[in-house]
Amino acid sequence: MNSRRNFIKKTSVVGTGIAMTPAFTYGIFEKGQNEKLNIGVIGVDDRGTGHLVNLLMRKDVNITAICDIDQGRIAIAKNKIAKAGGKAPKTFGSNTYDYRNLLELSDVDAVVIATPWLWHTRMTVDAMKAGKYAGVEVSAANTMEECWVS
Repeated sequence: MNSRRNFIKKTSVVGTGIAMTPAFTYGIFEKGQNEKLNIGVIGVDDRGTGHLVNLLMRKDVNITAICDIDQGRIAIAKNKIAKAGGKAPKTFGSNTYDYRNLLELSDVDAVVIATPWLWHTRMTVDAMKAGKYAGVEVSAANTMEECWVS
């Protein structure tokens, strides 16, 4: 059981990393080699904050927006961004669908989705429809019906 858990953890991290780096995946940056990728993080509880910390270590990334319905978690994320020398991100979380306002931002190229599993399909599909790269660490669909979302 422990080895299965470790395998899932490691493949999740690798999958998210590949999804979040279009330059690695496709060999190019659509924005140009010298420009940074602007990322929004949806869900900044423990897992999302872990992803945020990893993103803050990258020199080719800006965190331009964060979203969480827990204002305390937004405060923690903003503090980490400030300590890393980043600009204050736009914040969202006034309701459970406020992430859609984040997806409308022109200064967000990609999102990391670190929310409860039941939100993954909806948020990932919304992100892709908004023209954003979407990184989600576990399978996006929870039901067969969700596999056929258009």
